[in-house]
Amino acid sequence: MNMKARQGKTYATAHDLKFDNFEFKSLNKLEIEKSIYDHSRVLIEGVINENDIKEYNRYLEQEDPPLVITYDSEDKQLVIFKGIVSSYKIVYKNQVYCLQLRAFSYSILLTRERRNRIYQNLGSRYNDVLNILNNENKNFYFSCSTNQLGETVFISKDYPLVLQYKESDWDFIKRISSYINQPVIVDDTKDNSETINIQIGSHISSEKKLSNTYGEAAQKTGKKSTKYNYFKIEEYKHSRTGNVFNVGVKLDYITDNEKQETIELVIIENNIYIDKSNIYSEIVLAKEENIRILNIKRRFEIEGRGFRAEVMSLSPKHQAKVSFLDIEDDFEESKAHWFPLDQVYRDVFSAPELGDIVDIYFKSKNERHAAVRESLTEIEQEVKNDPVDKIIITPEGFQIKINNDSIFVIGKGNISTIEIAQDLIKAKQDDNDLNINLNKDLIQLNFQETKFALNDSAARLASGGTGLIVDDSKIDLA
Repeated sequence: MNMKARQGKTYATAHDLKFDNFEFKSLNKLEIEKSIYDHSRVLIEGVINENDIKEYNRYLEQEDPPLVITYDSEDKQLVIFKGIVSSYKIVYKNQVYCLQLRAFSYSILLTRERRNRIYQNLGSRYNDVLNILNNENKNFYFSCSTNQLGETVFISKDYPLVLQYKESDWDFIKRISSYINQPVIVDDTKDNSETINIQIGSHISSEKKLSNTYGEAAQKTGKKSTKYNYFKIEEYKHSRTGNVFNVGVKLDYITDNEKQETIELVIIENNIYIDKSNIYSEIVLAKEENIRILNIKRRFEIEGRGFRAEVMSLSPKHQAKVSFLDIEDDFEESKAHWFPLDQVYRDVFSAPELGDIVDIYFKSKNERHAAVRESLTEIEQEVKNDPVDKIIITPEGFQIKINNDSIFVIGKGNISTIEIAQDLIKAKQDDNDLNINLNKDLIQLNFQETKFALNDSAARLASGGTGLIVDDSKIDLA
């Protein structure tokens, strides 16, 4: 992320906007969209020198070329956006060359890798989760806006497990933040000496007072008929000495200009643009208590999934503590979750031993219903069967199926099957047309064109039109 940038004044607005690595003779368009629970987005179109085209092409064709936009405020240079270019185009129109850029904040990098993790240590806090994310993402800093918020319990007796399954860290942090009704804020205004901040919760204190000259109260209806009350300010002109606000910032919004009465609002959207050499914003704000965030659902359901784990501890209450093998696990035996052993039938439970490799099967969309199975279900495999059947599936695809009538042992790909009932044993192999049936009165064996039968009175063998019968008194060859 830290690349040597080509710097310099590139476009003379009231704030002296600068673009690292690019020089624009004039800007046709600049739009920067910032919102809670989202990446910052940038759209730029400006006139460039023809002599710079080759250099810009070379720079923009590299992987994730950085884009930093700064502006002057009170004789200081502040970052208004820092991210990476996602697409670009150089076009020739109206006798000039124009460079068009689209970019995202660096937080977009968090969406590229899906992870599998389990959180199972009772009493874990949000700060504990964020520490894990920080260790995995060295270029980012995950935090809560207050220590009190960070000490919110994440793993409790009521919700003893949280599974991150095929889920990026970006989607994961949004999902777990929605559980406590807190916004996720991307701070893309730090210089290159600082990491990219991803924060849960609004900023603590108000930055400044904001006039209501162009503002109005509004309401909209969202999903599940939820009413959202907010304030909207259009064409807010940023002063020469003021900062361009980031989302999550609290402002004292003046409701009565004469009495200077104010209410504290949080910026939840800020769409920034330029017009006539000035920086403007369309800002959406809301009271902190009016910010309602619906629970975010995971993209990939966990119902029917299984993960290998090693049994670390057993309880006489038909429970086990396990350490997961194929997914990241912050296992601490003293705090780890007690998984119930799978109940095969009434009062009949699976019985693993310490050190056994078992399958933790997630029976529903809720992690709380996970249980220990002695089978090894393949991670990607969905287990769907008749409720009366109990099925064990190994990673190689072999199965044992038990119901009230029979026990089935099934080979890989269902090619070979053995069925054991109270008074019957059957075996078949589809590849060789082999069938064996055994009961107390009869043994039958069929192999391709050969058939053999044996009972108390006789043995019969037939193959290719020839037959042999052997009984107590004679041998017949037909």
